[in-house]
Amino acid sequence: MSGSRVVLVDDDSVIVDSLAFLLEVEGFKVAGAATDLAGAMELAKSVEADVAVLDINLRRELVYPAADELIARNIPVLFTSVRPRDLPARFASTPFLEKPCLPEVLIDRIERLSSQVEAMRLAAKRNLEASASRLLPTLILCSNVNHSAARDLLPCWQACPIVPIRNAMARRSANSGPAPCPI
Repeated sequence: MSGSRVVLVDDDSVIVDSLAFLLEVEGFKVAGAATDLAGAMELAKSVEADVAVLDINLRRELVYPAADELIARNIPVLFTSVRPRDLPARFASTPFLEKPCLPEVLIDRIERLSSQVEAMRLAAKRNLEASASRLLPTLILCSNVNHSAARDLLPCWQACPIVPIRNAMARRSANSGPAPCPI
C-alpha cells in the first residue's frame, strides 16, 4: 500500500540503501533504517511505522529482540535471510523471505502486510465507533454551549438531541423526581 511507513534493518548498508530507494520509488516512506541490533532496538522502541523488514542475522547478532519489541507495538514484521526459514516457535506465523528475492516479491509482501494493517485499523475504528454509539446517552445535556458547536465537537453524537441543562432539570424537578447527576 503506497504511502506506508517501512522500517528497514539489514547489516549490509548497501542493501539498506537499495531497499530504501526501491521503496521510495514504489511510493513507500522509509520510517527508519538500521544496520545493527542496537540501532534496530532503538527504532523498535520509538519508530512510527506500518511494517518492518528485518534481516535475521545482523553480524552474528539475531534481530529477534527488535522483532519482539515491534510486534509488541503492533508493527508487523517481515523477516529476510540468506538462510532457509529456521525461526523460533514464537515467530512461526511471521512472514519470511529468503534472500535474494525479486523486488516485485518484496514489494508484494510489504503491500500485503500494509493492507492487513490498514484493514485491522479500520476494523478497530469501526468497533470503537460501534461500542461508543451503544454507550452514548440518548440525550446530551449542555450548559452555556452553542448547540451546533457541541455537535461539531462530538461528531459521533450527531443524532443525539441536545437539550440545555436548565430545561432538562426544570422538567425533571417538575416531575418531582430527584435531580439528575450533573456529570
